[in-house]
Amino acid sequence: WRLAARPRRLRRLMPRYGVFGFTIESTMAFPELEPREAGDTVDWWIRTAPAESCGSAGTSLGIDHVYGDLQVRAYATETTLRIAFDDTGVFDVHRSNREIVWYPGPLATEAAVRADVLGRVMALAAHADGHFTLHASAVAVAGRAIALVGPKHAGKSTLALALEKLADLYVERGD
Repeated sequence: WRLAARPRRLRRLMPRYGVFGFTIESTMAFPELEPREAGDTVDWWIRTAPAESCGSAGTSLGIDHVYGDLQVRAYATETTLRIAFDDTGVFDVHRSNREIVWYPGPLATEAAVRADVLGRVMALAAHADGHFTLHASAVAVAGRAIALVGPKHAGKSTLALALEKLADLYVERGD
């Protein structure tokens, strides 16, 4: 137990992870992420709240299809950015207190929730922080980076993997 600087209450120390240059402290586990030390400054806290405590959405910013019939919607209020997935639930990004609150949805699985957090939710948190975010892939070749930017399903990841394989062949042959 420790006295948290934010919010001011006694709480159990939660795991910390590094993701996209941020340190997050979360009530949910992220085994795919690098653990961070207890002394690292936390950029974002992620916690779970009961679905029934989820408030109003705010102004609609848009809607997108995730896959199949599943959709994701974005909303904004003066203090909160919200992203709502049909399956995993609602994530509220509160910039003022650096907190992401997850209200579980009806079809939430651990893997799907982690994918949503590590995808659109952290991108929304980075945007709330004033960072410019892109939907992209990248590959490092000979100490330099190649960024592939484009809409979803445009082949960015496929091309990045192909470039990585070509770079490996290039290095093996000594060209």
